[in-house]
Amino acid sequence: RYQISYRIGGVSGMSRREYLKFKMSPSKVDGVRACRGYDSTPFVETPATISGTKKHYAVETGDLSKLSPDEKKDVQKALKELEPFEANCFDIHRERKISIDIGVCKINGIIDWYGFAKNHETGKLEAHILDYKGGRFFKSAENNGQLEFYSIGISDRYPEVEVFHLYILQPTHDYLGQYTVTRDEIEGLRQSMATLYTEAAVENPPLTAGDHCRLCRYAGECPEVIKGVVTVAENLEGPQLPQNFDPQSLTCEQRERFMDVEPYFQAFFKANKEQCLADAQNGVEFENYYISSRRKPTLIKDPNCIYSALEADQEVDVTYEEFLSTTKVSLKQLEEIVRSKAAKGFGAAKVAALHESLDHCLVSDTGKTEFLAKRRSPKKPTNDGGN
Repeated sequence: RYQISYRIGGVSGMSRREYLKFKMSPSKVDGVRACRGYDSTPFVETPATISGTKKHYAVETGDLSKLSPDEKKDVQKALKELEPFEANCFDIHRERKISIDIGVCKINGIIDWYGFAKNHETGKLEAHILDYKGGRFFKSAENNGQLEFYSIGISDRYPEVEVFHLYILQPTHDYLGQYTVTRDEIEGLRQSMATLYTEAAVENPPLTAGDHCRLCRYAGECPEVIKGVVTVAENLEGPQLPQNFDPQSLTCEQRERFMDVEPYFQAFFKANKEQCLADAQNGVEFENYYISSRRKPTLIKDPNCIYSALEADQEVDVTYEEFLSTTKVSLKQLEEIVRSKAAKGFGAAKVAALHESLDHCLVSDTGKTEFLAKRRSPKKPTNDGGN
């Protein structure tokens, strides 16, 4: 049996049910459907997430002035797709908080965009609910748990609505997907969500390894992931390391297979390293490894105090400009502070405002780094003349 310690901020020792009451969200539903023990990795600011935040804010406001040419291209596609929705719907809402009651608990979320239109053929009032995705991982609208959660919330808030059109808008994949549910289906969805939550809230939920593991915070300690790594390593039909460790000696299909299993090996090796350190700290002696240590870096707590000390020291000749060149301001940490102080739902707007105020101080690298991204949508057929 395995045991994961659940914690939020400084509070630890929580049961999984208590933890899910705080941390369950519509965006995690599909991960929990795939594995009842799933929880997404903590949010970390990266160039990709910063770009996504900027694009999300631009789609909300229509302000493209702070975007790169590629970012503008994605946002312009999204705004073009939104035009008919804006023209044909009324009572439009953007970035609106919603509370979804699934019986066993209430779960809160924020809907990117929704509005209403009357179907002139049936006379029924219909809701159009749209979620904007700016990332590289493909998300389908069909049977999308996040959108289904939103449809439950909208059905409760607007009892006169009979039909719910659910959309995923993802310009990076040239994708606008639609999935429709009716009011008659809402209670079935609510019950399935309640069942999902109940199954996920037990202390040792059933685990399933798969693509979702790369986005799960528990991948490094999950027994299913570790078992999968061992199985792949021992399976003669699985990928075998070439004797000369040269990938060129493998076929393209074999190399692609190694790409598939790499995240699982990474998670396992990280967990194994942490466990070996814990073993050594508990007295286990390894033949080829021993406990060593390095000093943690000394941080400057107050730059003004440091420079005052430098000025007062007659033996040290450091100009103010030289001193500034040795200190670094973390844009990531500034963003985190601004985001933490913003009202819920306004973090992206505040971070975008920070970038605007600091624009004259920042230097952006306009170069590009190419990488292989996991394909999340079917490969488009090539036009080869029917051959």
